[in-house]
Amino acid sequence: MIQVQIKGLKSTQNFLAELPKQLNREIMAKSEYFMRFIQKSAKLRAPRFTGFLASGISIRKENNSIILESISPYAAKQEIGEGLPIYEKISKLSPWFNASRTMGPGKVAPGGLPPKKGYFVVRNYKPHIFPALESGLKNLPNMLKNAVDNAVKSSGGRKNA
Repeated sequence: MIQVQIKGLKSTQNFLAELPKQLNREIMAKSEYFMRFIQKSAKLRAPRFTGFLASGISIRKENNSIILESISPYAAKQEIGEGLPIYEKISKLSPWFNASRTMGPGKVAPGGLPPKKGYFVVRNYKPHIFPALESGLKNLPNMLKNAVDNAVKSSGGRKNA
């Protein structure tokens, strides 16, 4: 007669039930940390003519996602350089807000556009989000590995390697 006894089945079932919850929690926490790093890096890299571009870079949570967005109307043009030079209205939120702040008569605004009262000219593009992503992506694999390790430990599993 052969007798087989399986021990730990209940703890294995508990581990398998708890792991997805812990994994989701850990990955979301690491993802938010990663996106905050990218946000901070992009803000530091953003051009500072008015400060509106940098202040408009934000993150938001939506369902199971974390989204980095820039609310500035000229952010995409500033990032990729398409369609420049352009006029952008000076915002009341801007420290540069002064509707009379234009160049004198007969002068040409930077970028070759004629002066326009209450507007500034975006003439050069300066990528700020893509370089921030590039600098942060090298850390992402280790962050995700740590998240998985923490989830396994929190779920009651052991790390043998």
